[in-house]
Amino acid sequence: MTQQKNGRWMTAMALGAGIVLGAGTVAWMPHASTVPMTTGNHEPRYDQQFAQLEQAVTALTQSLERSPAPDVRPEPTCAPAQSRDTMTEQALAKIVREELRHALAQWSPESQQARAEEIANAQILNSPENQVAYQGASAVVRTAIAAKRWTDEDRQALNDALSQLTKEQYQELMELLLPAINRGEIKVETAGPFL
Repeated sequence: MTQQKNGRWMTAMALGAGIVLGAGTVAWMPHASTVPMTTGNHEPRYDQQFAQLEQAVTALTQSLERSPAPDVRPEPTCAPAQSRDTMTEQALAKIVREELRHALAQWSPESQQARAEEIANAQILNSPENQVAYQGASAVVRTAIAAKRWTDEDRQALNDALSQLTKEQYQELMELLLPAINRGEIKVETAGPFL
């Protein structure tokens, strides 16, 4: 029983480690730009790879559950030990599937785009130009709210600062300015559009 259990456990661990390492290697490879995205009803390539890996893990888990380890004669066992082995194998298979799903999700095009935006925002936020632009734009908006008017000069000052602001900073300023304009608390005195 002990040899059989150890043999199954070692096989399952080796399989799990191999799959996780393989997925990690694939994830770290600089292949994201070469992954073709299809349109229409076809799934992206990474979804198909994940589905194939998940099917392989499921099939291997089922075969481990059904067959004893090679070169090991089955010994008489009691029911609780068998159910513990099955639960352990199922738990390991679940962990491997979750790790694969997580690794593949991290390298999806949407995830890479979000990561690139985070890096760009961090670079903008750490620049002295951003700090000056944000303080200036914030002062323009707060002054307009206090003065209860929005002028061509205010619009130009805000537009000049926009290239140095992050989306979040711009949205924060708009959440101050637009509701005040909509409520009629600020009179728009611009020749054209107010932004």
